Amino acid sequence: MFLRGIKLARSSRSWHLLARIGIATTAVAAATALQLPAEANVPGEPFLLYYVIVVVSAGAFGRIPGFVAVAETAIASVLYFDPIYSLRLTHAVDLLAIEIYLVVAALSVETLCRLVDSSLAEKSEPKSARIQHEEAQARLAAIVTSSADAIVGKTLDGLVTSWNEAAERMFGYSADEMIGQSIRRLIPADRQAEEDMILGRLARGERVEHYETVRIAKDGRPIDVSVTVSPMRDAEGRVIGASKIVRDITTQKQAEGLLRRQADLLDQSHDAILTWKIGGGITYWSRGAELLYGYTAEEAIGRSSHELLRTRSPISMQEVEARITREGSWYGELGHTTREGRLIVVESRHVRVSYNDEVYALETNRDITARKHAEEELRKSEERFRSSLLHSPLPVLLFDDREQILAISQSWLEETGYSREELHRIEDWTARAHGERSGEVLRQIRSVISTEPEAVRAELMIRAKDGRNRLWNLVSSALGTQSDGRRLFVSMAQDTTERKAHEEQIHLLMREASHRAKNILGLVQAIARQTAAREPEDFVGRFTERIQALAANQDLLVRNKWQGVDVEDLVRAQLAHFADLIGPRITVNGPKLPLNAAAAQAVGLALHELATNAGKYGALSTDAGRVDIRWGTDRDTFTMSWTEREGPPVSAPKRRGFGTIVTEAMAERSVGGVVDLDYAPSGLTWRLTCPAANALEPWEREPNFKGRGKSN
Repeated sequence: MFLRGIKLARSSRSWHLLARIGIATTAVAAATALQLPAEANVPGEPFLLYYVIVVVSAGAFGRIPGFVAVAETAIASVLYFDPIYSLRLTHAVDLLAIEIYLVVAALSVETLCRLVDSSLAEKSEPKSARIQHEEAQARLAAIVTSSADAIVGKTLDGLVTSWNEAAERMFGYSADEMIGQSIRRLIPADRQAEEDMILGRLARGERVEHYETVRIAKDGRPIDVSVTVSPMRDAEGRVIGASKIVRDITTQKQAEGLLRRQADLLDQSHDAILTWKIGGGITYWSRGAELLYGYTAEEAIGRSSHELLRTRSPISMQEVEARITREGSWYGELGHTTREGRLIVVESRHVRVSYNDEVYALETNRDITARKHAEEELRKSEERFRSSLLHSPLPVLLFDDREQILAISQSWLEETGYSREELHRIEDWTARAHGERSGEVLRQIRSVISTEPEAVRAELMIRAKDGRNRLWNLVSSALGTQSDGRRLFVSMAQDTTERKAHEEQIHLLMREASHRAKNILGLVQAIARQTAAREPEDFVGRFTERIQALAANQDLLVRNKWQGVDVEDLVRAQLAHFADLIGPRITVNGPKLPLNAAAAQAVGLALHELATNAGKYGALSTDAGRVDIRWGTDRDTFTMSWTEREGPPVSAPKRRGFGTIVTEAMAERSVGGVVDLDYAPSGLTWRLTCPAANALEPWEREPNFKGRGKSN
């Protein structure tokens, strides 16, 4: 009865530990409140009632609440000793009493708990062997019934003794149809020997595990199965039958067949194909992988592909695996080492594949080592080409189909004055070099990019950075495709500014020579006609002198490349036979002024006639006569004078001869000016006045000119 009560109380152990400790603490507090007042007179206080509370707590709520009650009552008992209601003790005997109580209470709790546990264990005897057996049989029946695999019992003769629901679903026969029938009705005719083998092994007490074969369903459908057969024994250990577990592996076999066919197809590929488990080793190694790397499938399977091939990757292989797992694929170039130690580069593609809840990587590698070598050689060739282009003596520009300037020769920069930093795109060049025609030139270049002609020629005027205009002959053509896929184009230029000017000058000179030849021939003809008509008695001598004067003019023009004759040089040439008189008796005074060809011829002939007449009749015919020759310009007007003095008296001629025509009419017509011819008794005066533009070379009339010719 006592143990039944203890057992009932101990059921409270299912309560939470804190709840049990709380109840014990409440009991201690109640006992303290009952005993502590001074008027209370409780027998054996304070230890007797506390001891009862401790024993009840241990018995009802277990070991831990019991020990908690021991501690709490020991502390509370201090309140009963002097000084009362205080946690301080003044007598050693009081402390000894509390310690004795603490030891006795603790031992009582431990002893009681062990006694109760032992009593409960004796009352909780195991169930009878019969009940256990019945329960085991029930569990086994439930397992057999609910199993997904077909479980069949049979005798050593092959007769079916049990047939679960999974067997009914798998083969289509009900239990009533199969129990008592031979198991051989499920076996194909060509596999009957398998049953003989299985029965023979069972008779010897052997177990047949995971035997893969084929069985026939009720509808004639073949089923791929895995069979495990275990012998069943009686109480004496004799084999009396067999338990057969049959698992349908048709789907697995189909998957394996598909994998084999896929593997056969993969083996036909020239690429290296392998599969490896994420974080694990190689599970498939194709024929292409054997040929590329030199390892057989037996040598590769199970090993880490990264370690086997000593993979070199732009990123860590841990990151590659993480991307495959996270994103489903990875693509890039890898470096591998073959079995022979040859370094190769492969184009690698990884795809995530899941099979049986495990993650694999399907890796396809294509050897691109030769292509990479070719690309490297092409890159080096491109670098050499660019280097030679940059140092080309001709201006050369290399650009692509994106209108990006890739390279520009130093000669191009030097001749235009622009820097590389200013010319990144074709638009940068056209905007600077072609100004208003930039859009037109840009369209021409884009036409070259779109049509890719062999060569397009153009003659364009460009503007250098310093503002100079230069004429360039440009040839543009397509070069081909760069290693990175961009189409390349090149433009080569030749500065033809000087050559064009030279050609134009030659053309002009040829026209001028023709014109001058016609003029000279006409002048010679006129001199001859006038000399013969007016001075027939001395035709040869006078004609020769005048032709020589004309020749002197021509010599000066030729020496100056027909670009003007200095007035002083012309004077000295026409007075060459009076050279010793220049200075003492002939004064030559004027700035350096270049006469154009027409003015030089007219003024030269006039000076010749004036000098001839002065030597014959004028100031130079005596030893005392003098001649002053002066010229000058005020930019708009050119003037020149011949003044004789201290010579014999002068009078106007009675008739108008060729000399007068040369000094007056010819000079006026040639320069569009006015000649004043004065035959004063003191000496002849000849004065020419004309527009400077008609007599002088153009550069002499430019206010800021500081270049060609002789000028002051």
